[in-house]
Amino acid sequence: MTLDIDPNPAGPAALDRSPAARENTRVTALLEMMSHAIEQRSAQGIAVGVSALIRDGVLPPGTRLPTVRHTAAALHVSATTVTDAWRRLAREGLVRSARRSGTIVLRPRAVAMQDRSRDASWAVGLRRYDFSNGTPDHELLPSIQAAMRSVAETAGVTSYSEPHTMPELADLVRARWRTALAPEEIIVTNGAFDAIDRLLRDRVHLGDRVLVEDPTQPTLIDTIESFGGIPVPVHMDHEGMVPEALRARLALRPVALVLQPRAQNPTGISTTPARAGELGRVLAGSSVLVIEDDHTSDVATAPLVSVAPWHPDLTVHVESFSKAYGPDLRLAAVGGPRDVLDSIQRRRSMGPGWSARILQQLLVFMLSDPATQETVTRARTVYQQRRRALMEALGAIGLPSTGTDGLNLWVEVPSEREALRRAAAADISINPGTPFTLEADGRQFIRITIARIDDPQRLAEVLTGLGAPTSPA
Repeated sequence: MTLDIDPNPAGPAALDRSPAARENTRVTALLEMMSHAIEQRSAQGIAVGVSALIRDGVLPPGTRLPTVRHTAAALHVSATTVTDAWRRLAREGLVRSARRSGTIVLRPRAVAMQDRSRDASWAVGLRRYDFSNGTPDHELLPSIQAAMRSVAETAGVTSYSEPHTMPELADLVRARWRTALAPEEIIVTNGAFDAIDRLLRDRVHLGDRVLVEDPTQPTLIDTIESFGGIPVPVHMDHEGMVPEALRARLALRPVALVLQPRAQNPTGISTTPARAGELGRVLAGSSVLVIEDDHTSDVATAPLVSVAPWHPDLTVHVESFSKAYGPDLRLAAVGGPRDVLDSIQRRRSMGPGWSARILQQLLVFMLSDPATQETVTRARTVYQQRRRALMEALGAIGLPSTGTDGLNLWVEVPSEREALRRAAAADISINPGTPFTLEADGRQFIRITIARIDDPQRLAEVLTGLGAPTSPA
């Protein structure tokens, strides 16, 4: 935004005025500038508008903001609203309030994390039966011993100058993705969220909007907000994100969109190939960076889909191998436009440099080994069976759930609090639904990780009475 505001609106004569008169002139100019920049007269809107002025250098470090009283009068809002806005800016490290000197602009820095992740996972590990952690059953993970023996026979000490991504792994990934996308570049990161964090950090500034599915992962919401971004919910149905809802949200000029194309967390919905095409056509020609988080990989039952064929220059696909092959691998393949990924690689060179090539070698073996693939196929089948059994058990007591894929079940309940209380009384941990949801519609949910549930009737008994019993069809 370009503001055509005279820094000395009162003219040269103002220079001869008293200090009080000059201060009044300065405050008037600041308030006019802020009024132009602030689009919404709410605490959040004021904070976003002022933060943009700070980020763009219009309000340099050391600038003293107008008082709460003057700002409230100029913007026609309450003093409480302005105080809340200043508090948000202070929490984000953009201003500092002092009793004598007022509110002073600081040099921008990263903002603090929010609490949704904590609220969603506070019960992890506290109960005897933990169905809240979203992790795979370690009994169903493939053995890594054969891979380690194979790598030990061929591994050697590598140098700093060797490729950060093993060509053999990049080739395997391209072959795995060939039915859905053909990325210009492929790199490897330390897990999916390492990639997503870096992509958002590179793209999102304070006040920028990022589109997400609703509901979505609390960690993703926290990550967006930690960079000062505003997560914007987009409605879903049983086929994925709704194209009309996405089109409407694009009018808000978001800088990024994060999609989970398969086994969406928490709903378990997988985007259909037809829906991926619809979304791709909506996105085509836009300036939105699309980040596809394929976190469930080979234990998802749905086929791989992507919007990349319709939006190739701004789509980054991230596949995590943790849930299918083991969390300790800490590896994800990231494919997309070379210019976007080169920026990520440059930032990584100042930190970890690259993901350990010896771990990449282990993954190459596991992706190519028939015995490992047989184990992964079995795990996929068992997860699907456990998911279906729990859906049926809960449906029989009147508790409907969504989705057909992945390690989690999203269950509608009359009372989230009562469901959590009953589960805790039975020494069971499940997730409250509230931290996953951005736009409440009156319904309440819980999330249950199905990966290690081998007795769905036991959990159904604990929750019996919450819903209306359903007669068999």
